[in-house]
Amino acid sequence: MTINYVNFGRSNNDDWEDEPYTAPKQPAPMPAQKPSMPQDTTSPAGNKGGSSYVSMEVDNGLLPVRFEFNPQWQFYVSPNEVGRELYQAYRDAVNRHITRLSEAAGGKLGVDYPHSHFLPRRQQLILLLEAETWEEYSHLKDELFASARYRAHGQATDNDEPVMIISGDREAIRAIHVWQQWWGCADPLALEAEILTCVAKIRSAQPKFVSAQRDWSRYTDDQLFELKNQHRRRLIESTGQ
Repeated sequence: MTINYVNFGRSNNDDWEDEPYTAPKQPAPMPAQKPSMPQDTTSPAGNKGGSSYVSMEVDNGLLPVRFEFNPQWQFYVSPNEVGRELYQAYRDAVNRHITRLSEAAGGKLGVDYPHSHFLPRRQQLILLLEAETWEEYSHLKDELFASARYRAHGQATDNDEPVMIISGDREAIRAIHVWQQWWGCADPLALEAEILTCVAKIRSAQPKFVSAQRDWSRYTDDQLFELKNQHRRRLIESTGQ
């Protein structure tokens, strides 16, 4: 499986810069898949429901890390409902996770979603200031701000087709598709293994940002913003554009 394009930055960069910007290539349309679970494009944090037969926990990247299946899973969840049950459990886990973080922060979160890979604005500015070339700056800007979708599948296949596909965007997982004729639909351990395999691929594709190499503590955020604009212009000029 190939994750077509994964980016986990904030999408609104209108206030950041105005140079010509070429958006990253969009992933190829998903071909017709055996799974028939419709993609849910609503915000997972807005859903109050969950599954009666499985619960999850997510990390600060809003990716599943732990599962607890009802011992009666195989008797009460039909194969064509597996993807829906898993996704409902995921949305519930995200809602609970964000609620806990919001309460710990006194009701205020610093970003729209509390992803561990979402950086504070000041850190974003510093990273851009430390880019040494226009190519490096542009690549970093894509990783910080561009929006894209991804899809990932696990190891199990049926007739050379993946039995599970997880798709999502920079904020969260948006759908979990499971091939209803797969024997693993009745096996929680098999389902958990497939989800964790997908999640590992998604996590490995997330941008990795290095720490600041210089001391910028004497500058305010507004000063860093102006320095960033000046730095950007110098980098553009160095390319002869």
